[in-house]
Order: sequence, then C-alpha cells, then structure tokens
Amino acid sequence: MFSYYLAAHSGRVVNKDELFAVIWPDVVVTDDSLVQCVREIRRALHDDEQQIVRTVQRRGYVLTRLVMELGNL
Repeated sequence: MFSYYLAAHSGRVVNKDELFAVIWPDVVVTDDSLVQCVREIRRALHDDEQQIVRTVQRRGYVLTRLVMELGNL
C-alpha cells in the first residue's frame, strides 16, 4: 500500500504524517518503520543513488518517476 500511495502521488512531496494517517490510520508506527519501508522500496527498484524515491529533508518523500520492468510483470 505504501508504494502504491507514493506512485499515486508521484512528483509531489508526501510528508510522514500524511503517510502515517493514510497507510497506518489506526496503528502506532514509528519513524523507523517508515524508513524501513522506504529502504525496501529502494532496494526493489535498485535505487541505490536515491534518484527514484528521494528524501526531502524535514518534509517527506517524493517518487520522482515511475519505473516498470516488463520482464517482471
């Protein structure tokens, strides 16, 4: 759900409070859990340079472009 939300809002900064409210509305989630989700998305996209999912300091995260590999569909 987290990656789908970023994809649906690609190109704009999504702050962590918004992510917590939308993705985990009735669950207490730590910042560490959010960071782990971002790390897993970057790993899956081979985004070692953080060019696809960027961290915008003190603001949130932005998905800069959508990536699709036809071989993995």
